[in-house]
Amino acid sequence: MILSFVAIDKQEKRRDFWCQLPELEVALDVLSSITLKGETIINAQIIDEEGRIELPPEVFDGQPFSDAIRQLEGEWEAILDEPIGAVVPVNNWQIELTCQQLKIYEGRIAQFNVVVNQLGLLRERAEQVIRNESCRITLINHYNALINTYCEYINQAEAGQQVAQQKLVKLQGA
Repeated sequence: MILSFVAIDKQEKRRDFWCQLPELEVALDVLSSITLKGETIINAQIIDEEGRIELPPEVFDGQPFSDAIRQLEGEWEAILDEPIGAVVPVNNWQIELTCQQLKIYEGRIAQFNVVVNQLGLLRERAEQVIRNESCRITLINHYNALINTYCEYINQAEAGQQVAQQKLVKLQGA
């Protein structure tokens, strides 16, 4: 990895530098130490086999980067070493959303049942009132098809409600 940068020294002369360094942390510390000495970095970049990365000169304030990066690296390793089950926390918002989903399913099922009941009443009325057999059979078949459709909606809503209920039990047990 090559660190390339331009700095203005204390005598306000422009200086172009480059050097080969083994690690990113070292390159960042070099730039920070130059700033600490009172020089101003104009631009900086890291060049390696994957390309070039421009570094924002304003982040170099004289403070070392290597300690913070090593600490962050240690935190990553600790997180990666945790078992997968321990990483997934129970989120109250998931429980709340699942409860809301259950209420929505409950409301849908109730609405679909009302529609099925009303269609059943209309079917019975058509059977009693309509004298023309052809019209009566057509209308009754239409009501039966609608009733079957809404019964399927009820079944789908009940299946979704079961899935949501199982999810809620799982979330509350975690």
